[in-house]
Amino acid sequence: MKRNRNAKRKGFMAALMLCLVSALALTAGIVYNRKNSSKTPEVADLNETTAEYATVGEVREIVENRTSKKIETATTEEIQTQAQTVPPETAEDTNSHIEETQPETVPDVQPANAGASTLHFDEAASMQWPVSGEVILEYSMDNTIYFPTLDVYKCNSGMMIQGDENVPVYSSAAGVVEDITVSREFGNMVSVNLGDGYVATYGQMADVIPEKGDMVEKGQQIGTLAAPTAYYEVEGYNLYFKLTKDGTPVNPLEYLNE
Repeated sequence: MKRNRNAKRKGFMAALMLCLVSALALTAGIVYNRKNSSKTPEVADLNETTAEYATVGEVREIVENRTSKKIETATTEEIQTQAQTVPPETAEDTNSHIEETQPETVPDVQPANAGASTLHFDEAASMQWPVSGEVILEYSMDNTIYFPTLDVYKCNSGMMIQGDENVPVYSSAAGVVEDITVSREFGNMVSVNLGDGYVATYGQMADVIPEKGDMVEKGQQIGTLAAPTAYYEVEGYNLYFKLTKDGTPVNPLEYLNE
């Protein structure tokens, strides 16, 4: 009987010891896991947006980006703090400096041909001859006339007035210089808006005085007579003078004084 009881006690103690050992081992495993989990590198928290198997270089790039963002945020906050602490005197000085450096208001500039709308051409009043000389090629839009240099018969929308080299050319009536152009046939040309749809054009000119948009008075010199172009070498020195009404040529002789 004693042997059986001793055997049972030994078996019970062995089982108890086994249970204690198992419990101790389980406890040690839990503590170990907790310690290891608390020591997880901080990089793992910064690797939220990377792939599961991100490289070390990718992780470092994310860490640097986040660090730079923190620095930028801190810098912005410092600037805002400094702006709030600027003394009122400094702010007033800055505002006064801005006001002093503002550009002056530029006055409105009227267009160069602003006076053209107020012009009036008196059809009853005679126009002044631009140069003194004979008409060597008259105005003719109904019939053709002969052009010696070109050796052709054709219509003529203006008229050619004979003159000498460098003689003054005068404005036949008051107006505004509408345009200054160059033509192969007529050389330098000056067009003057006389008002009421009338425009006087002077061709084969030199030393043009007024500029586009300038007002000219009747009898005011606007240039000199140039050498004839290749189209009028046989005719010699002459001024091309043309008058139009609403863009249609009219006979200048009907408006010039006798």
